[in-house]
Amino acid sequence: MAEHAQVNSLEALESLRAALILYQSKARRAIDLALEESTRLRQWLQADCRLHWEGQIRQGTRQLERARAELMTARLSSLVEHSARQEEAVRRAERTLANARDKLLAAQRWTRDFETAVGPHLRRLENARDHYSTQLPKATAWLHQAQLTLEAYAASPPSSEPPAP
Repeated sequence: MAEHAQVNSLEALESLRAALILYQSKARRAIDLALEESTRLRQWLQADCRLHWEGQIRQGTRQLERARAELMTARLSSLVEHSARQEEAVRRAERTLANARDKLLAAQRWTRDFETAVGPHLRRLENARDHYSTQLPKATAWLHQAQLTLEAYAASPPSSEPPAP
């Protein structure tokens, strides 16, 4: 058995520590971006999306009323060729309004189900962020200390005394 350990590559430890620091930085940044994006999505669902489709419903309702009024006017004036165009306009406005209502219902369902669907994944991300904030800095410090210890060991002269049992 060798009396003195062969410490040859302290640079490899330093390289590992540098890579770990870089990884920690990139991983934390990616997790933070994912958490921010989920927050923006929740806010968009609760506010902007709902307001948009409610506005589309109001606009569609006005267009439908206008199309129905034009159809009624065309029927009263007994213009058959104009009546067909007005009937198509009413059907188009009804489809647009139904689509907007469907989208609003979907947005409300997404808002209601958001926590159930996304919550467990967000908790895992938060746990990972905590891990990267607490455990990886400890690992980095440990690697640095190990490197210093090995450097000191490599620099010390080999002892001629046999190791104690």
